[in-house]
Amino acid sequence: KRRSQVAIVTKEFRKAKRRGRKIR
Repeated sequence: KRRSQVAIVTKEFRKAKRRGRKIR
């Protein structure tokens, strides 16, 4: 996986965590 994708996923993951959702 690419580093840029990981950064985006991490960002979305933190956002999702606030909503209580799990994004892979």
